[in-house]
Amino acid sequence: MKTKNKKNKQYDLLIIGGGAAGILAALAAVEEKITVAILEKEEKLGKKILLTGGGRCNLTNTGDLEDFIKNIPGNGKFLYSAFHNFFQPDLLNLLHKLGLETKVEEKGKIYPVSDKAQTVVEILQKALQEKGVDIFYNSPVQKLLIKEGKCCGVQLLTGKEMLSQCTILATGGLSFPATGSTGDGYRIAEEIGHSLTDFFPAAVALVCNAPYIEDKSLQGLSWTEIVLTVYKGKKKIAAEKGDLIFTHFGLSGPAALRVSRYVALAQKKDSAPLQGEIDLFPVKKITLIQEELKNLIVKQSKKSVKNILQDYLPERLALVCLKQTKIDAEKQASQLSNAELEKIASFLKAVPIIIQTTRSLKEATVTGGGVKIKEINPQTMSSRLIENLYFAGEIVDIDAQTGGYNLQCAFSMGYLAGQESARKMKADT
Repeated sequence: MKTKNKKNKQYDLLIIGGGAAGILAALAAVEEKITVAILEKEEKLGKKILLTGGGRCNLTNTGDLEDFIKNIPGNGKFLYSAFHNFFQPDLLNLLHKLGLETKVEEKGKIYPVSDKAQTVVEILQKALQEKGVDIFYNSPVQKLLIKEGKCCGVQLLTGKEMLSQCTILATGGLSFPATGSTGDGYRIAEEIGHSLTDFFPAAVALVCNAPYIEDKSLQGLSWTEIVLTVYKGKKKIAAEKGDLIFTHFGLSGPAALRVSRYVALAQKKDSAPLQGEIDLFPVKKITLIQEELKNLIVKQSKKSVKNILQDYLPERLALVCLKQTKIDAEKQASQLSNAELEKIASFLKAVPIIIQTTRSLKEATVTGGGVKIKEINPQTMSSRLIENLYFAGEIVDIDAQTGGYNLQCAFSMGYLAGQESARKMKADT
């Protein structure tokens, strides 16, 4: 192994990108007693980590291995080796040893007890410093140095060269470019012969068209545990359960984010709008909703339809329901026919919406697409084309659902890449 040379800035391992994958790669590699440096283009580490979980940092999930694979629709099986090597229990054990307290919330989501992503970044940064990892801020990489089919270092944007025995590309994707994810890694990888799949926004809000969207009558309203189904013609292309938020442009919240990758992929083939349905009461049948409304009417028969429905739904949603079903809001509830009750219940079980498109890739939580997985060894995260080069994180063609799955993907890939690159160096000496 080579030792660090202060003058030439030579390291055993250079990691391009100081996000979740890059940080875990460094922590894994340094355990093998090699010299490690992180090259971060921004002025601080983990800027995207700070945005995760709404700023609270949804670290991972309590789900088992198969649950994780199921929640990684973008090439999840590629990660079996990474997960077997370093999975959720290993991550939590590492974080707990570093002093981070965690807690479990609904749907198995795991957060820091502090509810602050900043706490996570600070603890990881402290660990890097204590273990002797050098961090170079404001150090964007221009290209990799390749000699005889081997990566031997990098050239910075300034023209300065830094040598290493191994290099890990962990530059992130194209989402949230303000965090430094501007696609640099894709260009760098493509320049040395790697192939890229098409990019698309994954885990992003939906732009929709419906009267209640256009007039903003439901803007800001949130609803828990709905089922959002998306159709292309008569074919169902996605159905996801979760919370939903009505916005001025369409739909957001976990359910919308979970179907968004399918919307984006469908519209890459055909940009035509898609049909959607929102089941506001997925655990109730239409007949049960009718029965519950009837019971309310029996108790308060002199009330108007509007007032009865407002006892069952948020006021704004009740008004939208009546407007869309064309039922007189001021009509006495006792005068509602069975057909009208069925009409209301049917609407609540399938609120119609037209999905125009998704919000932009820049707004997406995750970038769909990336370096093709067939060009990366899943057992080591090493390049199959260039020796001594490794990949980790969002730069790889992997995308997962929200809920802690994406960060665990990055942590696991980073740890495996750091560990294997260090072990290869030791084996080569």
